[in-house]
Amino acid sequence: MESTRNEPTERKKSPKKVVNIKYPITRLALLDKAVKLHANSDRTKYIIEAVNRAVENDLLNRRDFFLNDRDFKEFEKILNSPPRDIKTLKALFKEKAPWEK
Repeated sequence: MESTRNEPTERKKSPKKVVNIKYPITRLALLDKAVKLHANSDRTKYIIEAVNRAVENDLLNRRDFFLNDRDFKEFEKILNSPPRDIKTLKALFKEKAPWEK
């Protein structure tokens, strides 16, 4: 039996895994409205972008992190070391802010 599915001529290089989600059918119309607001998008692209944004926000908003003793000592060493001399940064701080010019 031959498949009628059209295979893409060029596969993307990054490996992908299938993730199935259960989405309430009562919310599908709302999802489709949001998808239509984004040009060249479909449900899959929209959901992937939304999930990626949520994941990035969760990770960027982390305040607590845990280190083993060795890594914590290295972290403390970096925190307690004198700041590097960055000439371009010093020059930037000497400039007036755009709204002060």
